[in-house]
Amino acid sequence: MKPETLRQIFEPFFTTKKSGEGTGLGLALAEQIIASHKGHIYAESEYGRGTVFHVILPAAEQGTEAEILIDKPRESLRLVLADDNAKVLEMLKKSFGKLHLPVAVCRKKSELISILEKEEPDVLVIDESMEDGSGIEFCMALQGKYPSMCKIMMADCITKEIVEAKYNEIIDGYLVKPVSDTMILEAIRNSRQQASG
Repeated sequence: MKPETLRQIFEPFFTTKKSGEGTGLGLALAEQIIASHKGHIYAESEYGRGTVFHVILPAAEQGTEAEILIDKPRESLRLVLADDNAKVLEMLKKSFGKLHLPVAVCRKKSELISILEKEEPDVLVIDESMEDGSGIEFCMALQGKYPSMCKIMMADCITKEIVEAKYNEIIDGYLVKPVSDTMILEAIRNSRQQASG
């Protein structure tokens, strides 16, 4: 790669491919995933010869998974999961139950509004393509309300709108489905670190 190309490769939507052949999100997502694990990625390239990517990840810490991933005592962390897929909700509810983390689940935005008004949770994990509307639009409508609530978006694929929602602080993070309890807890931890850092 040329030096000017190398400087931009981790920027979202940067691509050297023709229109329609690439999204420019691959390396940006790779960098975000590695950073979420407290790691680093960088590239060395010699034009016409090749490129080498270096990925540096820290060794695992001691302690239980839930203790590592969240700073708040487990009993006081309040999560709400919103997805129109009942199987996804049931699987995640069971997984969080094994970690002794109670969660509220809902399939419709009307149910979600009711839960938010009653419980004011610490974390909202919402699917982008809810049956009754966009998750991003719902999070936009929440702006100003629940200022301390962490909002994590789940999606089948990461779109420009989702990246822009994160950039504009409409959401605090996003995950590509299928998701797990561990992925959600990591996203919560990462959003808290970014907010405090």
